[in-house]
Amino acid sequence: MVRHAALRRSMTRPRVLVRGTLRPGSFLLLDKKESRRLSRVLRLNPGRELLVFDGKGAEARARVGRLDQEGRLILEVINLESLEREPHLNLSLVQGLAKAPKMEWVLQKATELGVARLGVLSCKRSVPSASRSQETAKWSRWLKIIEETSRQCGRSRVPELAGPWELEEFINVPEPQALRLVLWEAESEKRLKDVVSSLKEAPKDVWVVVGPEGGFESWEVKKLLQAGYVAVGLGPRILRTETAGVAVLALLQFLYGDLG
Repeated sequence: MVRHAALRRSMTRPRVLVRGTLRPGSFLLLDKKESRRLSRVLRLNPGRELLVFDGKGAEARARVGRLDQEGRLILEVINLESLEREPHLNLSLVQGLAKAPKMEWVLQKATELGVARLGVLSCKRSVPSASRSQETAKWSRWLKIIEETSRQCGRSRVPELAGPWELEEFINVPEPQALRLVLWEAESEKRLKDVVSSLKEAPKDVWVVVGPEGGFESWEVKKLLQAGYVAVGLGPRILRTETAGVAVLALLQFLYGDLG
């Protein structure tokens, strides 16, 4: 109960993702955009306390100071916070490249559900960006979505965004001892619950691979199976690409992580 009360109190304070090492007595200089959000939108006056986190697991209480000549807010670190916010289950979601709104939704919800890593897989049925500049802009936006979601949902670590991979590049990325699942609507004999019930002990490292809109080509699944991945179905209904991975993450966090 004490731990839960501390978590509730911490979530009532504004949170800020910062760069650099958090040390009591040190000072942090925020960028102009975040400074405007805190000083003008949230109206945090000098002396007000808030939480800062570095996205790598460290979190601290800090005090709002003054604005410098360029409009950047100075924060003073007061002390480090010791709150357990991250699941012990190491979850990775590798999403087949889909259209922008669906990808953004998946990145947001997977971050809320506690994934450690978000990978992007370029598949046969994926629709690539029209230009290199569009690809760069899209990747930058995805990073911001992950960081902002981490801040809002109270995570102390920002998930890694990895890829984009071609299938041949990705196959050997996960460690062989990890549980590697491929969600495939054509798999009717083995469901997720069958795999879960057959495990002798709770997994610590799980990779979930989801195809793009239209699903995987059969040869793509065959390559993954040959590399040791396990194809699983999710039941009699076909889930959309933006639904399937998120649903499985929630189930795995409920069974082996900290959800529920």
